[in-house]
Amino acid sequence: VLTQAPAIKALLATLASDLLLEITMGAVLAVVSYSSLAIVLLTATLAASGVIPLDVALGLVIGANLGSGLLALIATSGASPQVRRLPLGNLVFKLGGAAIAIPLLPQAHVWLQLTGAAVHEQVVWFHLGFNLVLATLFISFTGVVGRLVERLLPEPALGADASRPRHLDPTALATPSLAISCAAREALHQADVVETLLRGSMPVIRHSDLQLAEQLRKMDDSVDELYSAIKFYLTQIS
Repeated sequence: VLTQAPAIKALLATLASDLLLEITMGAVLAVVSYSSLAIVLLTATLAASGVIPLDVALGLVIGANLGSGLLALIATSGASPQVRRLPLGNLVFKLGGAAIAIPLLPQAHVWLQLTGAAVHEQVVWFHLGFNLVLATLFISFTGVVGRLVERLLPEPALGADASRPRHLDPTALATPSLAISCAAREALHQADVVETLLRGSMPVIRHSDLQLAEQLRKMDDSVDELYSAIKFYLTQIS
């Protein structure tokens, strides 16, 4: 509905060679419409009909790609750090691709016109080419970005709040296979707590460490709480 609204088309028609504004507008529309592809296709249609020039369309396409990265980050904002790492890494790659593409836009404009394709095809080809080049350039940096997002979103220490479920994502309940995977990861988390509990029992027996014994008692309660949380989560799966 948003992408077909006359007001949106009129708004895009007012854009005139302000690259930062075009990218921002493309990103905002992708987030609001919940689809970067819809904005790319709308941009291609408007460019083909002459409502917006091709250079403006290319800026909107870059913005739509950034918007898709922001959209994934927003959608997982309430999830665990492990879940949010992938969308954050995706956004980092898209920001890097945009930084490289922006200075090359004038040259890309010329190359697209030399293909002789229709205007709407040029827009779609630019969108496809942007993502293909992005994948080709940054595939070797996945390990670096992976370590970066792990530092930015560290996993909570096991003993800090072991009783709180980390992987039971409520948004995954509508997809049973994904929800079961979340429950399996949470069971592994529970197993880690049990292992820590068992490893700590020997020092308690050998040295009569009352402080450690109290910590282990609390961890035993955490195991029970995690078990209950996993069972309740499984009953909610469609």
